[in-house]
Amino acid sequence: MFGGGNTSFDNQSLPNGTAPNNLIALFWDDLNPASGGTIYYGPDGQGSWVCQFDAVNEYGNGGTITAEIVLSQDGSILLQYQSLANGIDVNGETIGIENALGSVGLMASLDSSPVNYPYNSLAIEFSQLTPDASITGIVTNSDNGDPIEGANVEFGGISGVSGVDGSYSIPEIFAGDYDVHVLADGYFDYRSSSVTVQEGANLFDFTLEPSGMPSGFVGSWTFDDPGNLLTASVGNDLVLSGSHTAIDGPEPGDGAVTIGPGSFYRCYHDIEANGAFGEADWVNQFTIVMDVRIPQSNQWYCFYQTSYTNSNDGDWFANPSGNVGVGDTGYSEYTLIPGEWYRLAVSVNLGVQYNYYLDGQLLHIGGAQALDGRFALYPADDANQVLFFADNNGEDNQIDVARILLFDRNLSGSEMTSLDGYGHEFEGPEFRYMVPFLQTPTPSSLYVCWHSSASTESIVQYGTSSELGSEQSGDFHQFNQDTIWHWAKLTDLSPQTTYYYKVVSDTAQSEVYQFTTQQPDGDDQDHVRFSLYSDPQTIEKHRDVANALREKLVELYGEEFHEDVQLAMLTGDVVNTGSDLSQYQPLFFDNIAEISSNLPVMNAIGNHEAEASTYYHYMQYEDFGGPEGEKYYSFWIGNVLFVSLNTNIQGQTQLDWLEDLLETAQNDDALDWIFVFQHHPGHSETWPDGNTSWVQNQIIPMLTQYSKVEQVCYGHTHAYERGATTEGNLRLLCFGGGGGHLDRWRMYGNQTNYPEIFRSHDYYGYTIFDIDPANDSYTATVYTLGNEDVPLDNVVLDSWFRNRTDPPPSTPTCLSASEIRFDPAELTASPYSGVNEIMSSQFQLTIVAEDEAPDWTSLVIERKRDWIDVYSDTGAPDYVPIDLNEGIDLRRVVVPEELLSPDETYAWRLRYRDQNLLWSDWSVPKTFDVSWLGPTADFTADTTMGGLNSTVRFTDLSVGLADSWSWDLDGDGLTDSHERDPSFTYVEAGVYTVTLTTMIDGVEHIETKSNFVTISSTSVGEETVLPVDFTVSDCHPNPFNPSTSLSVSLPQAADLSVMVYNIAGQQVAVLASGQFNAGSHVLTFDASNMASGLYFVRATVPGHLHQVQKVMLVR
Repeated sequence: MFGGGNTSFDNQSLPNGTAPNNLIALFWDDLNPASGGTIYYGPDGQGSWVCQFDAVNEYGNGGTITAEIVLSQDGSILLQYQSLANGIDVNGETIGIENALGSVGLMASLDSSPVNYPYNSLAIEFSQLTPDASITGIVTNSDNGDPIEGANVEFGGISGVSGVDGSYSIPEIFAGDYDVHVLADGYFDYRSSSVTVQEGANLFDFTLEPSGMPSGFVGSWTFDDPGNLLTASVGNDLVLSGSHTAIDGPEPGDGAVTIGPGSFYRCYHDIEANGAFGEADWVNQFTIVMDVRIPQSNQWYCFYQTSYTNSNDGDWFANPSGNVGVGDTGYSEYTLIPGEWYRLAVSVNLGVQYNYYLDGQLLHIGGAQALDGRFALYPADDANQVLFFADNNGEDNQIDVARILLFDRNLSGSEMTSLDGYGHEFEGPEFRYMVPFLQTPTPSSLYVCWHSSASTESIVQYGTSSELGSEQSGDFHQFNQDTIWHWAKLTDLSPQTTYYYKVVSDTAQSEVYQFTTQQPDGDDQDHVRFSLYSDPQTIEKHRDVANALREKLVELYGEEFHEDVQLAMLTGDVVNTGSDLSQYQPLFFDNIAEISSNLPVMNAIGNHEAEASTYYHYMQYEDFGGPEGEKYYSFWIGNVLFVSLNTNIQGQTQLDWLEDLLETAQNDDALDWIFVFQHHPGHSETWPDGNTSWVQNQIIPMLTQYSKVEQVCYGHTHAYERGATTEGNLRLLCFGGGGGHLDRWRMYGNQTNYPEIFRSHDYYGYTIFDIDPANDSYTATVYTLGNEDVPLDNVVLDSWFRNRTDPPPSTPTCLSASEIRFDPAELTASPYSGVNEIMSSQFQLTIVAEDEAPDWTSLVIERKRDWIDVYSDTGAPDYVPIDLNEGIDLRRVVVPEELLSPDETYAWRLRYRDQNLLWSDWSVPKTFDVSWLGPTADFTADTTMGGLNSTVRFTDLSVGLADSWSWDLDGDGLTDSHERDPSFTYVEAGVYTVTLTTMIDGVEHIETKSNFVTISSTSVGEETVLPVDFTVSDCHPNPFNPSTSLSVSLPQAADLSVMVYNIAGQQVAVLASGQFNAGSHVLTFDASNMASGLYFVRATVPGHLHQVQKVMLVR
């Protein structure tokens, strides 16, 4: 790559207009130097420049490549392949070269053609040859022989244009066989294949037949002959499915037809595959023109369908209100009037534009739409068909049609105007000029930008009242005669101040808007709020998302939301083709204008922007840029650092910059929060083809090393996905549902459930973050519009938080017995306890050698599970999200029988994680041997002592697969719960016997523990009176079997440690360790897996308490 980099592993043919371009493809496949190998580059000292790949790894495979590129002074390019080893896949690569526009290239290999290519010791040289032929000729009118001016004569990819005398010239071309295409407005195209060009001078004259139409005219049906209604005046005759009736046309002498519901025309169009980008497989460029009349409103009408079997929904409609379009492109504002004739048209260049016209005027801009996607036609060498007026589900009511025209290219706006129509006048879509776009905010400065269509004058008038009073001139970039981009940097502004402003370009000026400057850098008191979405890419859906966001901001913060919200952030793909100027206004700027005129908008560049100069002309990020300019950047708002990465140009320079930036920020006391934004994900569940190894293996591991980094946000996948790394406090967020066509469940065969992602939804929407520095916390709330199958009205989909002042969960305890039966072997932990709700549990099991500590790096099993795992949905008709972890018991893990041996001793431990992303300490490990234990009922409780209204949490420890549980929790002989692990509140003082009855394999098993729970007459409410002294009660019962409890009273919050030791002085249990609130705390020592004998319980509060008491375990 020359210029901007690219790491796309999805290789393609060359030349190809889509990024990457300007490249030498030595072996364009999914190579991963980060996992092995070295790349060397530089001059070789002999006049050449060399880039050498030395044993570079193939991603996800052990294959390696050693090869090099040699650029010589004579302009030749040499590719040399020394070694392709270790099973590298040589049937999935591209080898070749391409120019900067992607319009010219040479390709030596694509995927498996040639097979097993390249191979060891292969050399490929690209060198420039001198053309050996030339062509001249004259293009004339076939009717009268007059010369045709402006005809385009194409021999392959080389062309010449005829002058006023009809002559054209191609002075340099190579001898050989060429496909020839001659086209001129007003004439039918001339095409011929395999025309031979000889060495030297060649003469080729061409005559064109007048058509009265723009070039590319391939089909015309006028329905003027009632006896032959299907006859084509140009192209192939139509084929009728169903019935139609001849009627009078719009003008005297014109014919027309009425075609009814369920009937349609099959058109064999003879258009070859085409497209704006490289070698397309389908027809991506075409124009359909129709003279139609609808008889009434309140019903659907369909104009064409791409499925030749009529098995899909139509692709162009008038809806019951008379609006023209389809869901994917949106509908026109203008509505058709029943009984009137219209000349409707679609001009299609997929990947660039899909525009609707009415009577020669632009009716609606439908966005770029996907190359080879829904709207592409079957090409001539395939089904070669398009259906007119066909729909598969009854949305094809009776319609009148007087003419159909078909072109094999997209007609321009001026060409559409030349086709005229029936004189209807209406306000078509217009680009929004003189509407501000704010960007690059600081406490004292802001860039104000806008479009105009005439003047290059760039002035912003502003002030702290609507009187304005100050003026700042700026600069501009003139894209073309009608599109001028202006900017002015306002400086010396006061922090946290609301300003009024308007933009002025000569006589044009905007209305007066408002913005509010940012708080000072390092401000740790005021909230920092921002919105986030990604991948807008369409008109209609992006407008829906942006409008929903603005509505929510107004609902939450009022009309002047800019006083409480600081930023709107995006993570890329704001357009479909970054080099296409025509996309920026309709797809991006116009849709976000109601936000960007009040809030600064920043973007982390995506792959569709393609590092295009057009994009960088629009964005003013130089003030924040890194070592490679504005391609990636960072900035502060208050005590929050925003980092915008460029995942298109992955490389060490950016990694070094990021590491230095994070290291500095981590050690800067004025900065507390870091949020990172990029386009590409590491892993994506709904679209794994978007996975990016550089992000997964380089960026995310680096971010987890810095505790101030809270969130990495991205898009690329058009869906919502949220997760977190296992270690640290880094959350992962994808919300590419900003308007681009969604990546839906079941759309791709390789959709994957990744362990670090908690939930995924194929929905549109956005996220609002609220950082509260004063309370060291933040919240995030996700709002969604659903999708076309599940429309939702700007409702909350998800939310999360981070509070750095909250403590982690309490350390859990391993509860399972010291002997475990083979089937099932179930590890059971104590109930979760923490300030916040549980998120995850993590169990580890290892073999432990006699007299050795457990080795937690060599595990038999490791089970990290989360409270939810929303993955996929139920499909039609309800599309209900599926939670694969619904009903999960995070306190238990079943160990497969085949992993256990009666000859080994095992140790296990666990920890809990809360929704605040804090892990508890690991539990004290517990060991067990494997032996056969018959089914038994058993249980324990988190406490067996308390006051009135105490709630006790019970845990089932039964051996065997129980079918049911019945609990008598107060000894009255009645069943109090059928839950496996119930909680019970005791409202009366007393000593209670607890009985558990289980059904295991159809046999009833009963466990009764007499006098198990002791409740004193002091109520829980009364216990809120703080103790006066630090005290520890005697353990009760004592002697005990298998558990005993004690109460620790703390008059103030303190660091409490309660440890249990055996008679040899070895620590065997931790009952408490860490900060405890003031009050009374009941602790239980469970010795279920310990030998009978004497134990010592030591309670310590530094500076206040140190007490040791003896307890006796009697079996």
